[in-house]
Amino acid sequence: MADTQAAPKVLEEQGFGVCVFRLAGLRLGLDVRNVQEVLKPLPITRVPLSCGTMDGLVNLRGQIVLAFNLRESLDLAPSESGNLLQVVCIHQGELTSFLVDALEEVQEIRPGMLRPVPSNIPRRLREALLGVVDGDSELLLILDPCRVLGWMGNETEKVAAKV
Repeated sequence: MADTQAAPKVLEEQGFGVCVFRLAGLRLGLDVRNVQEVLKPLPITRVPLSCGTMDGLVNLRGQIVLAFNLRESLDLAPSESGNLLQVVCIHQGELTSFLVDALEEVQEIRPGMLRPVPSNIPRRLREALLGVVDGDSELLLILDPCRVLGWMGNETEKVAAKV
């Protein structure tokens, strides 16, 4: 796994783009270099013995992709909306996907904008963040792709070990 301690400093000095989306009322951002595409939800095939954070597998134009439950991973409330979008990400050469409530924009995070994660954010969510960016009316929470997408790789290995 990549060094997650060094990543925020490098990103903070250079700036980076984030794909901004809504999930459980939160405004979250993920580095655009990890986002391959956003599309309408694909049918999910459940996997026996999989953990709660793994929804199953999706067929993306003939390629099998792990679909995980980001809400469950971050201890967020279940979705009440039927109009979800699927975010397909690439991490360490592997594709994964998760559902979000809405896609907002691609935003540039300039040097100096990234702030430390406040201590009042719930632990599981706080562990998944690189930092936060002050917005006009709310915080933009920047997800750490190594932590969020890396968790899914660990869960896949656990499922394979059970089979």
